Amino acid sequence: MDSSQFKQILLPLGEKMYRTAFRIVNNSDIAKDIVQEVYIALWDKRESLPHIDYLESFVMKAVKNKSIDILRTSRIYKFDDNFIDNDSTIIENKYDDNEQLNAIIRKMNLLPAQQKHILTMRSLQDLSITEIEQITGLSNINIRTLLSRARKKLRELCQQELNER
Repeated sequence: MDSSQFKQILLPLGEKMYRTAFRIVNNSDIAKDIVQEVYIALWDKRESLPHIDYLESFVMKAVKNKSIDILRTSRIYKFDDNFIDNDSTIIENKYDDNEQLNAIIRKMNLLPAQQKHILTMRSLQDLSITEIEQITGLSNINIRTLLSRARKKLRELCQQELNER
C-alpha cells in the first residue's frame, strides 16, 4: 500500500477512530494521541494491510486495544479522582443545592476504582451494558457483578452515614 492508497483508505476513518478512543479514555488529548499512534502503527504495517479482509474493523479494534492499553498503563484505569471529578463537577454545577447528590458522589469516590468507573459509565454517562462491554473489554457478567457490588457498597456507605447521625 503506497501513501496515496493509505490516505484514501485510512484517513477518512480518523473521526470514527477519535470517537471510539474518546469514548474509552474520556479525554480529548489522549484520544487524539491514540489515533496518531494507531496511524503510525498502521503506516509501519502498510505492506500487510491489503491482505486484511475487513480493514475498517481491524483499524477500530486496534484503536480499542490501544485505548485500553493506555488506560491500563497510565493508571487512568485506576480512575483517579479526575475521572469522577470531571463528571461530578458537571452534575454539581447543575444541582448546586442538592446536597444528597454531592454526598453520593463523594461516596462514589470511596469505591474501588473499577467499580467506580463502571458505575460512573452506567449511572452518570448513561451507557448501556453493551457499550460498557465494548469500552472496557469486560464480559457482561463481570460488568453486572461490578455494578451490583458498587451499588451495594454505595448503599452500605449511605447507611453508615445515616447511622452516624
